[in-house]
Amino acid sequence: KGKVVTFALFAKAIGAVDDPPQVIVPTACHSVGAKKAFLPPARAVIAMGDSISDLAATAFAANFYAAVAAGQSLKASFEQGVVAVSAVSLNEF
Repeated sequence: KGKVVTFALFAKAIGAVDDPPQVIVPTACHSVGAKKAFLPPARAVIAMGDSISDLAATAFAANFYAAVAAGQSLKASFEQGVVAVSAVSLNEF
């Protein structure tokens, strides 16, 4: 049987390493509560305040992570993800 791990407990685990991640992207709808738990140890948290479709989530993730990998800023990477969501669904954002 599974056990729920709270954002606070997960943040403690992440903070208990020598080099915690600088950015955390919880991949769950309604994960905006993670922001408070993960700042610090992370410098930035990108979380969802509502639900979106699987198609929109996939489009956001693919474009966001591609932009990060290409060396874009977090702000630019986030905006590219938002544009991708708009391209696949006009009513998500």
